[in-house]
Amino acid sequence: MFDGRCSLKTWTFRVAHNTAVSYVNRERRMNAKLVSLEEIDGAAVSYAWEPNIDRHRMLQQLLRIILTLKPLDRQIMISYLEEMDTLSISDITGLSAGSVAMKVHRIKNLISRRFLKDQHHA
Repeated sequence: MFDGRCSLKTWTFRVAHNTAVSYVNRERRMNAKLVSLEEIDGAAVSYAWEPNIDRHRMLQQLLRIILTLKPLDRQIMISYLEEMDTLSISDITGLSAGSVAMKVHRIKNLISRRFLKDQHHA
């Protein structure tokens, strides 16, 4: 129940986040394969780049990469891409603002490397 300790927008995102986490946890029990940041980070990376990739293909590739993240990392990145600030993401996820900032930085780097790797193999 909304108690006014945060903005209504933040509270709504928190409810949506918790609902999504519950759903994902149920799905995970059905053997959904999710990957940790460390597993992605450990993957070999190639820095080949195709400069003329169309926007739609790039966005679809970005979405595929984001969907391989664990639920919390995925939620942080989607919130970041929705232009939410670190404090709002912190309120929603229950992490400290510093942890959110660190995770955003790491996820952006991993997505960038993974994106370049996928471009090389395309």
